[in-house]
Amino acid sequence: MKVLLLRRLQEEIRKRDLPERVFSRFSSKLDGGILAEGLFRSYTQGVIHYQDAGAAVKETLVLSILFGEAAVTGGGFVFMPMIIPIEKVLPGSLSGEDVFNVRGELLLGKHVVITRRILEGLKKSGMESLLVAFSEEEGVMASPAIVPRELVLKAKQQIRVLHALAESRQTLAPEMLSSLLFSAQGAVEHIMLSDQAILTEVKHIGSHDMYTCEHSWMVFLFTFGLIREAVRRDYINALDPPSRNSIAMGALLHDFGKTRIPLEILNKEGRLDADELRIIQEHPQLGFDLLRNYKSINPFSRSIILHHHQRWDGKGYGPVSGFVLKDREIPPYIHLVSLADVFDALTSDRPYRKGFPPKEALSIIHQASGTYFNPEVSPFTEYVTVEYPIGSVLLLDNGAIANVNGIEKGPRYRCYVIGSLAEGGRPLVGETLYLAKGRVLLASNSIQGLAECLSQETLKQKLLPGAPLSLFSLDPWKELLEDYFTPLL
Repeated sequence: MKVLLLRRLQEEIRKRDLPERVFSRFSSKLDGGILAEGLFRSYTQGVIHYQDAGAAVKETLVLSILFGEAAVTGGGFVFMPMIIPIEKVLPGSLSGEDVFNVRGELLLGKHVVITRRILEGLKKSGMESLLVAFSEEEGVMASPAIVPRELVLKAKQQIRVLHALAESRQTLAPEMLSSLLFSAQGAVEHIMLSDQAILTEVKHIGSHDMYTCEHSWMVFLFTFGLIREAVRRDYINALDPPSRNSIAMGALLHDFGKTRIPLEILNKEGRLDADELRIIQEHPQLGFDLLRNYKSINPFSRSIILHHHQRWDGKGYGPVSGFVLKDREIPPYIHLVSLADVFDALTSDRPYRKGFPPKEALSIIHQASGTYFNPEVSPFTEYVTVEYPIGSVLLLDNGAIANVNGIEKGPRYRCYVIGSLAEGGRPLVGETLYLAKGRVLLASNSIQGLAECLSQETLKQKLLPGAPLSLFSLDPWKELLEDYFTPLL
């Protein structure tokens, strides 16, 4: 069995024009039975015992999983995720995410081996970075996703199709909105029954053109995460199904008016001028008007779309008439959508800045409590995120650079040390650590983001004063770390 499987694996790697190192990486784990049996059990969910399956069944399943022709479901083996600039992604890497184009078509599935042809296609589609799943470790058992992957894929595709139709000035078919609502209903059920945080993995948007669609989905998830916590803490009563449906559609389509805002304004890298700011502030009214005549978008949903930029202090915006709401004039569910909207925006990469780590975003929201946000609502945000999501890159107090690849209760963060900027962290490189709070000096969603937060002065005088600085790292991160951190040493 092992010889046949290795032979077939080598043939598949050559057929896909992958580097020889891919064979070495997979074959060593197949030789030990780790990857083969682990992936097999994950995919079959224990229905078929590995020892009882015939050789042909094992061969077909394992190879199809390795090459992305079948999906590894929640609860199976996961890899070490990290955001990498697209020009630095190597053929033979594993994708750590599902990648769509602007039409909602799936370009690349999660845990698919990236060939040269796939990589060129991603570059042509405008991808600027990619979440890569490194597999140098055996992997750790993942917590099941809060919303099943197949439901997420379907909903995201529906959102993208609706946005594409609106951008091309086409009429939306009512059944499309009904299908999106049906997907949302399923997702809401999963969120409300879960105790899991919404944000447990780094957020990544590989192309700025994808932001509005991804943001719409995340605001929907965060909104119902906040609703779940508000209900559990008796701030609001449990919602009946019609109210859930209305809030779901309002949250999913809150930025629908941006389909009529020019991309050069949405994706502008610098500060908006007065005219551009005025155009951006028209999007709540534009969304309200675009969806006014659709029966499935009721007044409850449209009020969310129109008023999601109102502020607690009355300095927000919404209708083009200039009508504003303040403090308790703003209904509780709009407060929650507004909070979800800002939290996702803060934690997302934008053309003009990198996303804030969740811990910093929570601090910003806390500071804005009582001005932007209802002070009774803003504390709920801490329950929908973890401080260091899986995929985060951390600088520790001894100079070690670590990648978060698991979260345990506490929370404790399971980290793999990929390099060090100081002698004190060097012995830990290649080791797995379990971190609680207190040891993290700086966090980002990528190696590049972490480096951009630093300067020689910050490193030498504030973060690691007196420590001899020198870079030490391991493959496959060595080249990336050298590119971004050598200029700082």
